[in-house]
Amino acid sequence: MRAIITIALQSLRLVARDKTSVIWMLLVPMLYIFIFGNAFRFEGDPSKNVAYLGVLNKDDGFLSHLLIEGIQSQNILIDTLVEEPKEPPTRMLVIPD
Repeated sequence: MRAIITIALQSLRLVARDKTSVIWMLLVPMLYIFIFGNAFRFEGDPSKNVAYLGVLNKDDGFLSHLLIEGIQSQNILIDTLVEEPKEPPTRMLVIPD
């Protein structure tokens, strides 16, 4: 164990002597963390992402209404469709008769 500590201390002494290694090992990674942290700050915020779901409910039973209520959340915008659109939306759920 003593040999490991001696080798680690010797490596730290060599790093402390060379100023460019301190820059590359400490300052440059911290600069990268700052730049990418500010660039992608709001990417992981789930409250800003809202998904669209068009629902065509051909069955007017209580189970279909329970299904639609179960899907609803604050991150999903549910649009109840009366008739099937000519161009279907990106996401569409069709509940058959």
